[in-house]
Amino acid sequence: MLVVVADTSPIRYLVQIDEIDLLRRLFRKIWIPEIVAEELRHPSAPAVIRAWMKLPPGWLEVMPAPSLDDPVLESLDPGERAAIALGISLKADLILIDERKGATREATEPRSSLNYWSRCHRTIS
Repeated sequence: MLVVVADTSPIRYLVQIDEIDLLRRLFRKIWIPEIVAEELRHPSAPAVIRAWMKLPPGWLEVMPAPSLDDPVLESLDPGERAAIALGISLKADLILIDERKGATREATEPRSSLNYWSRCHRTIS
């Protein structure tokens, strides 16, 4: 089983287009940092996102992210930094993040999320 960590945006957008089950079908399980769960539950999040997070699916695991003091990541928001930190700590195979600047040589290989989803869609179609 692949270890896959996600930031807020991939989950948020997939919920909004009613395709969130794609993550379960592709990866069976997704890990998110607590701060990402908080962002998804935040009052400023769309109602559909907050409703989904009230009863998250069993394949979504929320975990605390370790602290990562890396100046390269300072320009990222807290959720993105936490997703990278959790991904590193879990030795994740993949970190789903929407910011290209979030991909560092140490943590991930830079790839466009849209490109990745496009390839996945072709694989499962």
